Amino acid sequence: MLDNLRDKYSKEYDRVNPMDGVRVDLPEGWTLIRCSNTEPKIRMTVEGNDKETVEMLAERFGGDLEGEMCGWGTEHGVETPHLSH
Repeated sequence: MLDNLRDKYSKEYDRVNPMDGVRVDLPEGWTLIRCSNTEPKIRMTVEGNDKETVEMLAERFGGDLEGEMCGWGTEHGVETPHLSH
C-alpha cells in the first residue's frame, strides 16, 4: 500500500522522502504517511502554513490513502477500513 503511494508521489512531486513511510514536502507544507510502530494503524501527519492548507493537504493525501486502503481491502477480502480525523 505505501509502496504504491511512494511510486505515485515520486512521479507527481519533486520532494518525496521514502524514509519511515512516505513524506511529501511542498512549499506550503508537508504530509507523512507511515505505519505505526506500536499499533496496527497507518498514520498520516500533515503540517501547513495555515489551517486552510492543512485541510487541503489532508483532503488531497487522505483521499489517496483511502483509495489505496479500499483497494487493499478488496484484494485481501476484508472490510474496507476508513480514515478517522
